[in-house]
Amino acid sequence: MTLKEIAKEANVSVSTVSRVLNSKGSLKDKESYQKIWEIVKRENYTPNKAAQALKKTASRQRDIPQTISCLLARTQTAMDDPFFQQLARSIDEQAYKQNYIVKHLYTERDFLTLENMRNICDKQSSGIIIMGRCETELLKVLKKNFRYVGYTGLNYLNAKYDQTTCNGLLASETAVSHLIDLGHRKIGYIGETQNEIRYEGYCQALEKNGIPLNRRLIADVTLSLDGGYRGVNQLLSNQADITAIFCANDTTALGALSALKKAKKRVPKDISIIGIDDIPMANYTSPPLTTVHIPIAELGQLAFRILIDRIEGNHQLPMHIDLPFYLIERESCSPPHSL
Repeated sequence: MTLKEIAKEANVSVSTVSRVLNSKGSLKDKESYQKIWEIVKRENYTPNKAAQALKKTASRQRDIPQTISCLLARTQTAMDDPFFQQLARSIDEQAYKQNYIVKHLYTERDFLTLENMRNICDKQSSGIIIMGRCETELLKVLKKNFRYVGYTGLNYLNAKYDQTTCNGLLASETAVSHLIDLGHRKIGYIGETQNEIRYEGYCQALEKNGIPLNRRLIADVTLSLDGGYRGVNQLLSNQADITAIFCANDTTALGALSALKKAKKRVPKDISIIGIDDIPMANYTSPPLTTVHIPIAELGQLAFRILIDRIEGNHQLPMHIDLPFYLIERESCSPPHSL
């Protein structure tokens, strides 16, 4: 298949296809972006005939197919969450540059039935990258069905796998500590609590600053727009006298902002709000969202490189690379109005 044929099927220009495949510039039309990559994966497209021949030769030499899989462990589709959307895209792009294809994108649901497992085994690829926190039982299933397993996310795995992480515990502590430094003491939490390192970071920041944990200030909800919206309503119905809210990710914070606006709560004058991730939308909310920047693209790129390095036999011991984060101060946080 040629660039021209991909462009025709995706209904875009050849230059647009080339820009997407070579990661040059951004493409605002996300639907076209997804369509281009779907065609590339389906056709196992490589840049030219010489590269395609090289790929086949390398494959014969190593006796492994040039495809990998990815698992969305915390969401049903990358389109549900901008964090995972960006993470999956970075893996796609890095794989393409090295003549690999992310052929299959699974969710946890795909591993629930024996029939699905047979289909997965029939399509087995060189290895799999887990994106986001994964339960122990699923890890065992993956290890049994994939020779090479890598992981990327904010929660550390208690398992002997290659891991590319950004410390969600310290990132959360940093976010909550920022609110405390501004003078806040009644800080709400919106997000998941069970086995969630960001919730642990929230609790640790309070403890280190001598602030008692108040259960009325905690909304245990899914990390989503709807979760953030419901979380705010829950905190307000609890009559929690909060001056600030820490949301476990930016998507949840977007939902929280919407609920606060509907409740006629001014941000940050009445309630400050902070998130984690620094997704593109965070800079365009009203007001712009203060957040902790997570190097999402770099997490995906490194996770792929480490997986391929293991597949090619260049390392044996489990590798763990932890990438840095940093606070981005925008306009959704200020000192409590009473100060």
